Amino acid sequence: MESKDDILNKISEHEIEYFDDIPEEFRNNEEIIYALIDENDGEPLCSFPEDSAWKKDKKLVMHAIETYLNIYRNDLLEDDSLHIMYDYAHEDLHKDEDIITLIGVEPE
Repeated sequence: MESKDDILNKISEHEIEYFDDIPEEFRNNEEIIYALIDENDGEPLCSFPEDSAWKKDKKLVMHAIETYLNIYRNDLLEDDSLHIMYDYAHEDLHKDEDIITLIGVEPE
């Protein structure tokens, strides 16, 4: 059986890049989820299951959005597509003022 350190190493070596690739027993581990987000520019959160508790975790959602926007904001601005960042959050967070301010546009 793999340990948490084994999973973290696989994430840092990009052997694990998606939520579904994390062994089931580690999918609720905050350290592993943050490592996945950090190693992949925040992007994995948009592919988490819609009912995932992580998409409802405001702290994680804001971290993932901020991480992604720090790298790709200019590209999103050019394409006028900042609103796609709402895919990172559960719909319950779409009206959250902090998230709206971070993204910079209202949800569609």
